[in-house]
Amino acid sequence: MKTTHTSRRLDRPVRIVFLGPCDAVGGAVPRIVRELSSGLTERGWLVSTKFWGARSPSEGLAQKALSRARDALRVAAEVSADGADVVVIHSGMDWKTIPRDLLLCARLRRHVSAIILQPHGGHAEWVGDDRPTVFRMLSRDLLRLVDGVFVLSWEEAVLYARGEPKVAVRRVTNPFDAIESPRPAERDVRRSTNLLFVGRVVETKGVLDAIEAMSLAPGQITLTIVGDGPLLPRARALALTLGLGERVRFVGRVEGRALQALYAMSDVLVLPTYWAEGFPTVLAEAMAAGLGIITTPVRGTRDYLADEVNCLFVPPRRPEQIAAAIERLHEHEQLLRQMGESNRQAVQRFSSNRVFAEYEESLLQIWRVARARRRDGRGLE
Repeated sequence: MKTTHTSRRLDRPVRIVFLGPCDAVGGAVPRIVRELSSGLTERGWLVSTKFWGARSPSEGLAQKALSRARDALRVAAEVSADGADVVVIHSGMDWKTIPRDLLLCARLRRHVSAIILQPHGGHAEWVGDDRPTVFRMLSRDLLRLVDGVFVLSWEEAVLYARGEPKVAVRRVTNPFDAIESPRPAERDVRRSTNLLFVGRVVETKGVLDAIEAMSLAPGQITLTIVGDGPLLPRARALALTLGLGERVRFVGRVEGRALQALYAMSDVLVLPTYWAEGFPTVLAEAMAAGLGIITTPVRGTRDYLADEVNCLFVPPRRPEQIAAAIERLHEHEQLLRQMGESNRQAVQRFSSNRVFAEYEESLLQIWRVARARRRDGRGLE
């Protein structure tokens, strides 16, 4: 149960607007926006949310361009009417998002004291690239229109600060309240180990590498793949080609209690991703369920997971090393159990009360500096 903690940091109610995608697009961002909105409301902020971004996973390019242009005009007008103090844009940092966010931020500058960009993944490495690329120039233009950037890893923080030194960059954490789940049942490791992959079935999540690793792992090991995406037919075909029809099963997109049940029946989460994301929610879900984890040391995973304690790190695009990590956890019951216990404790780092307090502190720091700049007529120098 969440405990209400009304903030004592506000000298007056602050109006904040969260912009983010609708539930239809899937993924964790809509849930994160809802939880941040709820948490800040409990702490005394005046919060509203508005849709910004994709309406469905199947939007065409022309539809996107037209709807985002309309959205920029609509959101700017609504923010002005609301008298908002702060706008937080939940977005990405890639070729698809930069043009729309540039248009939006240019419209918002006249209507709000502080604009904060919160990218969930994207090419931070291109933002911090020293070469004068088109992407870096566009991203720098965007960063000059905002007052702050919230990121999920120290690596991203360094890259964004390098891309535009004058913008305030803060590392934040996504809220995740662990639900009590049963501990994995006693098992005979010589009989079976149940692996779980949860995520979009796209190449950069490493799903094909996980399937290929299964062909190199002992026969008592099974893999359940949860999720859908454009690579699903190819993933199914690869599993059949490698003779893994009995050992790899695809269950599609699963949520809620059904997903919790799959975590409870599993021993190890396998996520050999090389997509540049902050800290995938599925890692927190696996930690709460007491699973061992095999993943790559990408961005936020290095901040929150320790090799040999919370996970086994493997390099991206290396199925043979994924297979070796799988076999190691299959054969070493004690290591797997210790890893699961460590993860159940470590996931408390993401508890909502702690996250909301830290998030609020970052919001206030950026808003107060931005408000003082506007008052002095300096704007963004």
